[in-house]
Amino acid sequence: MLFKFFTQSIKYQVYPLPTDPAELERLAMDLHVSPTATWMAHGVLDTAEVQRRIRESLNSFRSSVLFAISVVAAIAAAGTFVVRFF
Repeated sequence: MLFKFFTQSIKYQVYPLPTDPAELERLAMDLHVSPTATWMAHGVLDTAEVQRRIRESLNSFRSSVLFAISVVAAIAAAGTFVVRFF
């Protein structure tokens, strides 16, 4: 799943999100974003709302990955400092 988030995050930075309701629903299910709350009263999928939720999910993933990389880099730097000078 982590790999899927990573590839989708890269893909949708370059390409726009799909506008077809079936493709959006499939993408939302792949990314574990619930599209069920975005159905309008007429039984039509609100594509703009689903796209917004998918973008939020991908942005949240990006910020989480950046935080994790920063923590790992800080630990590696501290470990290098300890090994080098002690």
